[in-house]
Amino acid sequence: MHKINFENKFTKEIIPNLKSEIIYKPQDFGFSTDACDTTRVKIGVVDSGAINSKNYKFSKSHSRRRSISFLEENSGVYDQTGHSTAVSGIIVGSGLGGLTGLAPHASMYFARCLDEENNGELSALMSSLLWCMIKKVDIVVISLGLRYKSRLLHDIIKKLYENNICIFASSGNDLGSTKDAEFPARFDEAFACGTGSSSSCSDRSSTKKKKYYLNLKNEKIMSLGLNDGFISFSGSSSVSPIVA
Repeated sequence: MHKINFENKFTKEIIPNLKSEIIYKPQDFGFSTDACDTTRVKIGVVDSGAINSKNYKFSKSHSRRRSISFLEENSGVYDQTGHSTAVSGIIVGSGLGGLTGLAPHASMYFARCLDEENNGELSALMSSLLWCMIKKVDIVVISLGLRYKSRLLHDIIKKLYENNICIFASSGNDLGSTKDAEFPARFDEAFACGTGSSSSCSDRSSTKKKKYYLNLKNEKIMSLGLNDGFISFSGSSSVSPIVA
């Protein structure tokens, strides 16, 4: 079976309490608010599970229908590693404990494809993406990647793209000898989100479509910690939720 593993890429510093209130805004990351509106979007996070933090309160409208696990040994829908919680907190931090995300009123959907060691199967990733499509989300955030190309995975990414779903995927922190993004970020239908010495946006044109690469300066960002407290982390995993 094809394995997904990025455990070594998730480095974090645990912060018990915030010294001051944090309210994230698009301008903080170099984005113009001219392109933003108050539309409530549906965001699917394909990662290690639903937010698991005392500093986040699920809305009354949130139910198990918005969270699912595709692990073979089902150990629940909630995050056990802190990765998905950190990624999602950047988007939808609700203000508890002092952290408010970029889109606190977004409707969140969580598909778990990674276990308690941040390991997963390609089949679980593909099932998670198809579930997001069935739920008719507007945006999918994928803060993980594979070094190899999968035709089946590409076919699913194409289906999401054809259904007008925006895909923001982390390009990876260790890009290897090719110096190119990991998959699915490398596919033309996805936005590849990574880090660099400065923020930038570039495209690589092909005969049919443009491939967009979005880089933010590699700086630590504060987000929700697993169970309690907060964490400061960096890398491409933090970029895809910001850009989305």
